[in-house]
Amino acid sequence: MLQATEKLGNGFCLGDLEVRPRHGLIRRSNGTVHVEPKVMNVLLVLAERAGEVVTRDELIERVWNGSPVADEPLTRCISSLRRYLDDSPRKPRFLETIPKRGYRLMLSIESAGTIEPFPANRRRSADRTPTNSIAVLPFVNLSGDASQDSLADGLSAGITNTLARSAGLAVVSRTSAFCFKSRHADVRSIGRRLATRTLLEGTVHRSGDRVQITVALIDARSGYQRWA
Repeated sequence: MLQATEKLGNGFCLGDLEVRPRHGLIRRSNGTVHVEPKVMNVLLVLAERAGEVVTRDELIERVWNGSPVADEPLTRCISSLRRYLDDSPRKPRFLETIPKRGYRLMLSIESAGTIEPFPANRRRSADRTPTNSIAVLPFVNLSGDASQDSLADGLSAGITNTLARSAGLAVVSRTSAFCFKSRHADVRSIGRRLATRTLLEGTVHRSGDRVQITVALIDARSGYQRWA
């Protein structure tokens, strides 16, 4: 594990993906993939500088510890990384090539904190999903004013904390649920990834002194709305 990226070692979210470097795994909506160590280290360096251009020389210096290597190993790692991310060099969602310079991870990342290892069998894991379980997804700010994002985030966090005090109810942590902020994903996929039976989603619209809040409970297995 690269020392400078130790803070990301426990895992982080990249768009709708979960990356768990210590286990060498990336979880996507269509399954879990095992990532080679060098490829994971390339991703870690890029994640550490998410949104910035990382030169090829810097990647070689960091990942290969300054050993004199040609460009080919890095090129292979980048190609493999795109395959693991299910990304395209022509229409990238995650990894952008900057001609004659290097590469840039296009999305910001969010640390996932201390998280459990991947289950060896995803089907068995789904069967162990608690019946009384819920995840509060990040509320969507419909105000057209980015300064109101904190209001939407505060509502999501407050509801999560309140529900967590309910006996017999398993509540997904805020950190895990917030991996899906500003990301479009099928609710059934979200339910599987968060191992929950129920999702609570909502919107906030503030205009002057008036605030309109809408909430809905979604069955994470069927995708049907239970209540609003």
